[in-house]
Amino acid sequence: MAINGLAPTRGASNMLVFCYVLQVCSNYALRRPEKFAAIVRVVCLYVLLFIGAFLLPTLLCGVNEILSTPNYLMGLPQFLLLWPFFLFYNYSATVKLILIPAYTIKLQVSWLFVCLVFLELILPGVTLTTVEKFLVVSEKWLSRPFVFTGVGNVSRKQVGLLRFLLLASIGVWYQRVADGLLGVAMSKEMFVLKMLGLFLFLPFGIIVVTIRSSWFQRLRCWLFVAESN
Repeated sequence: MAINGLAPTRGASNMLVFCYVLQVCSNYALRRPEKFAAIVRVVCLYVLLFIGAFLLPTLLCGVNEILSTPNYLMGLPQFLLLWPFFLFYNYSATVKLILIPAYTIKLQVSWLFVCLVFLELILPGVTLTTVEKFLVVSEKWLSRPFVFTGVGNVSRKQVGLLRFLLLASIGVWYQRVADGLLGVAMSKEMFVLKMLGLFLFLPFGIIVVTIRSSWFQRLRCWLFVAESN
């Protein structure tokens, strides 16, 4: 009806995405009925960790503005309350644009969306099962202890390559200083490094440290076995 102009396209796109999410979750629940409730609790724990990890960089970006205008602290509780809804809306809109590229004037479903629905029809529960296996492997890899190995002996060929790269980098730096572009490049590089540090390395660092902590692992195990006890 939306394709023929007999119904609102935005409502139809929302219904398509909702039906797909319902299909994926119901198939997974039917495939893992004995552990579905425990898995939902653990997923909620990781969602809260993700929200908290990306909330800290946002608060750090607004520290200067809060210090200059202390009245903004009055709106901090409202911001903390609306932050999860903002993340959900932002990422859900991104996923919706990937699955349904056009849903305003006309309705256009991507081939990725069709393939995902068809895959879930022929192999019920395969989507979330694959995601679960990937997350389990990633968590085990993040939780294992760090092992630092020795560098070993460096051959003459490697020493020569290092010398060549060092001379090449010195030449590039000298050329940038002579052209007067070093200050501009450094300012942009520092800005990029700052943004990467705040919104990439800091959140993922918090996630990794939290996952590796003993209290988080005990909490996760307690949520996973709470129903059986």
